Amino acid sequence: MAVGFLVGVAARVWMRLVSSDPEFSWAGTIGIVGLFTIAGLTQGLALGTRRRGWSRRAQTPVRVLAAIGGLLLGSSAGIVMLPALISGSLAIGRTDWSLRARSIADSVALLNAIGVGLMIRADLWRGRAGVGWLAMLVLYTAIIGGRSLNLRPLDDGWRVGRRAWVGLLVVAAGLGAFVLVGAMFGI
Repeated sequence: MAVGFLVGVAARVWMRLVSSDPEFSWAGTIGIVGLFTIAGLTQGLALGTRRRGWSRRAQTPVRVLAAIGGLLLGSSAGIVMLPALISGSLAIGRTDWSLRARSIADSVALLNAIGVGLMIRADLWRGRAGVGWLAMLVLYTAIIGGRSLNLRPLDDGWRVGRRAWVGLLVVAAGLGAFVLVGAMFGI
């Protein structure tokens, strides 16, 4: 929970850095930091159940809750980074996937990050946009790394079918393209 709070504060500072109109309300700040805190809490709960060796049946609802908590980070303006959050976390966490599948997921995250960088650059002068993009990469690398811990396969032999995972990745890529195009063209 504390990590979620700190990442939320860092995210709010980053938002101020990349905003062309950096005036924010307290309500917005509390909302953003609160969402990150909830996401951190749910991730921590899922990681705790995993490290304590709970059964799959006991872990699954907690892991689903953590997944939903992580999706909160893609609400509001964070929607533009949701494809990177999903695909990047899957690429790192799903160690049972083939190199090809993980590379595709990594590519989705990379293209999303580049697209967001271009959006940032459109509103700011180059130096500030560059610093903002690099700060975004550091911030989202930490978020993706944390989220990927709960996506690692459990050591009980059960696996979701490959088709289901590929389907999920295709949906995430489609969502990413839709969001990116919509954000770039104001749709």
